[in-house]
Amino acid sequence: MSITIAFSEYIELLKINDISPYESKFNRISNKLHEKYWSKSDDCKGIIVGSVGRGTAINGVSDLDMLYVLPDSVKKRIDKRSGNGQSALLQEVKNQISLSYPTTTKEGNGQVVVVSFRDYEFEVCPVFIKDNDTFYYPDSNNGGKWRTTKPNLEQAECVKIENEFGTVFKNLCFLTRAWKNSWGLKVGGLLIDTLVYDFLNSNTDLKNSVYSDYPQILLKYFEYLSGLKSEQSFWYALGSRQKVYNKNNGRFIKKAKKVKKKLEKTNLNSDEVYTAMRYIFGNKFPSYSSEKFTAKKYVSEMFSFTNTEQFIEDRYPVDIRYSLNLDCKVTQSGWQPFWLKESTKPLRTVKNLEFRAVFHDVPPPYRMYWKVRNRGVEAKKRDMIRGGLLADNGKEVRTEKSTFSGEHFVECYIVKNGVCVARDRINVPISIL
Repeated sequence: MSITIAFSEYIELLKINDISPYESKFNRISNKLHEKYWSKSDDCKGIIVGSVGRGTAINGVSDLDMLYVLPDSVKKRIDKRSGNGQSALLQEVKNQISLSYPTTTKEGNGQVVVVSFRDYEFEVCPVFIKDNDTFYYPDSNNGGKWRTTKPNLEQAECVKIENEFGTVFKNLCFLTRAWKNSWGLKVGGLLIDTLVYDFLNSNTDLKNSVYSDYPQILLKYFEYLSGLKSEQSFWYALGSRQKVYNKNNGRFIKKAKKVKKKLEKTNLNSDEVYTAMRYIFGNKFPSYSSEKFTAKKYVSEMFSFTNTEQFIEDRYPVDIRYSLNLDCKVTQSGWQPFWLKESTKPLRTVKNLEFRAVFHDVPPPYRMYWKVRNRGVEAKKRDMIRGGLLADNGKEVRTEKSTFSGEHFVECYIVKNGVCVARDRINVPISIL
């Protein structure tokens, strides 16, 4: 069945096939810290954790989580200090790593040291062993304190459920990340893995599923996500049972409801399934639909137009880590201005449209791009589908006019360190009636 081939190819595209660039940087950071804190005879103390450590990260991942185990004597020394000892420890670790990477090392969110490279960052967290399953790590915020983390239990639980269910666990984790990146959703990797884990444990009939089952599995999965409560503040992480927080007010739940509706309206046993999968995952999902004559295809071939659309995925890796919200201020002489997201009716022509990034939490420096895509028969007749990637002028505003009818849309992307880390889209329905 063609959908089997499509999912097989797409998941292979999502997998990280070459980890050697990460390994070389990881080894260099580990070796530099080893020089300061351990003797030459001691084993390497660096540990890859996070999505990469759990084996659920996808190609293009831009943040790699790394623990580095320090001797207990260092914690005792830090605890004897007055003031914020956790901050002092992070500064000490940062200074040591800076001997290898002097221009790209900085402190992160008060808990890690960040080493930035062209397409990704290492977040290095110094830790101390508490027991077989638990590490202490520093939190320098609010005067400083020690917190605990249990990544070994999370990794072990991933192995356990994969042994029980087969490849469907990791593949659903991959596909959820692809959906997150395509829709611009800020959802943490541990939360994704936990949600997939909870979903499968409540659907044990999905053990050893094959690719031909995936359209129906996705329908059931997005039904599950749609039923979650956006006000829920946290879930208990797989394995460790530590709290993993909902950091974006459950926006992913609202978007999951849209996907669910799309899948419910789709005949998943027909060629319609490819359109649905591209709706969820973007244009990189393969299509093996048969070349059947349809009215829509006839209309598209009536006019000669240039396909000028560009895709951010073709220019940069996409790994959504931040929030971005767009809106559009609509004005016309003699009329009261209004915001597009507050309106439920199509726009009329000859209106001024001011698209704004009304909120984002991406720290500078970064670059912003816009995409204005015209759709519909009129856009093809005029050979004006547009869709190119346009650099922002620094004001984080894009001005357009409602010129002709169609279901148009505008997207905005924020690129940091060579990776698209935030995106949002707003639909612009324009009618002449």
